[in-house]
Amino acid sequence: MVAKRASKRARHSPIGSRSADLNNKGQLSNPVNPSPQDRRATHVPRSTTAKSNRVQKRLRTADIDELVAAYRAGVRVHVLAQRFAVHRTTVMTHLRRRHIPPRPILTVWDHDTLNAAADLYTSGESLASVAARFDVDPSTVANRFRRASVTIRPRRGWISPNSYSSLSNHAPA
Repeated sequence: MVAKRASKRARHSPIGSRSADLNNKGQLSNPVNPSPQDRRATHVPRSTTAKSNRVQKRLRTADIDELVAAYRAGVRVHVLAQRFAVHRTTVMTHLRRRHIPPRPILTVWDHDTLNAAADLYTSGESLASVAARFDVDPSTVANRFRRASVTIRPRRGWISPNSYSSLSNHAPA
């Protein structure tokens, strides 16, 4: 009865019988270039493979004290994460455990700062250089300029939205 089941499996299985894929020593028929059947026959489920050997870095109390002092001195979270070789969320977790509030994400520019940034931009500086001077991301500068109705120059090689209508007039019929 067992032989009958094996032959039935060989007829209906897309792989064929697994014993046909392996030689008499239990090895693949062609280990250099295994066929898809060979790969399926030797597939090991992921749950049985070895787990990652990643070692978790634990900060000592003295390191956490140093981290807190540096954060209070104004060092940014991503810089602290690099310095202590941990993820930035780990830095924030240690700060939260010490009941240190996170810094505000948005710093509002006063009227004078916005005007100074807009003057730099209208004089020809890029959004990136203005952003570097004010220590913010270029997209933040662009968003603040838009809210303040400062015209943003189109990027090099880009067609401005206003010229789309003129392109559609010249489209072939």
